[in-house]
Amino acid sequence: MKKEGCTQSPIGKLLVVSPFIGNTYLRRTVLITAEQTEGIVTSFIINRKTRLTVNDIYDETTAGDFPIYYGGPCDTDTINILHKYPQLDGAKRIAHDVYYGGNISQALVLIDIGQIKPTEIRFFAGHTWWEYVEIERQANVRKGLFFPKVSDVGRYIFCDDPTNIWSTALATVDSACSILGEIPTQEVLLN
Repeated sequence: MKKEGCTQSPIGKLLVVSPFIGNTYLRRTVLITAEQTEGIVTSFIINRKTRLTVNDIYDETTAGDFPIYYGGPCDTDTINILHKYPQLDGAKRIAHDVYYGGNISQALVLIDIGQIKPTEIRFFAGHTWWEYVEIERQANVRKGLFFPKVSDVGRYIFCDDPTNIWSTALATVDSACSILGEIPTQEVLLN
């Protein structure tokens, strides 16, 4: 029996990762699924802000207050964007008012002239990928992935403070998952 949230298309869905999953990169993360190609789903961790900013990577912009997020352990030398700007060349709609990809140089110009604000775009170094069948398996057995009951994924992606995204999204799954969100983050409990 499928759990709610596990649908034909995984694109534009949030995935909440258990604090007990074996992969330390993904513990206590919230992912947004952005693309599916031949059964592989590309996603980005939305609650791991780094100390880097866009200025650290792109010299041609003045967008110093735009942070870089750690999107996942794959291709960390590549920058991807999620944004609310459908006019950006090459952007793909993945959820209501959420777009993936597009021309980063164009985005930087729009940031510099004030047309894109910090609450409308996220930059990610790296990504994660999953086989779609693994997402379904993990969600169905409630082992490591949970689909939160969220209708506005943009509220989570573009929030000002990513610190509480994990526990907030986890609380929308059910009351048992809500309790998981209260477990301390001490490494002793996670190993």
